[in-house]
Amino acid sequence: MTITNIRLEVMQTIEQSMGDILSKYLKSIEKNWQPADLIPDSRGPVFFDQVREVQELANEMCRMTY
Repeated sequence: MTITNIRLEVMQTIEQSMGDILSKYLKSIEKNWQPADLIPDSRGPVFFDQVREVQELANEMCRMTY
C-alpha cells in the first residue's frame, strides 16, 4: 500500500465520525458571542456618546498600564 493510499484511508475513516465530533464540541453561532455584542449600535440615537465613553475607558486602561 502506498503512503497516498494510507493517507486516503485515514481521511475516509476520520470523515465518518467528524459530523458527530463537530456537533459535540462546536457551539452554534447563536450561542457564541459576537463582536457586535460588545460595541455600540450605530443605528441608535446615542451612538456617538457611547463611542466616546468606550474611547474614554480605553484611554484610562492605557494610562493604568504605564
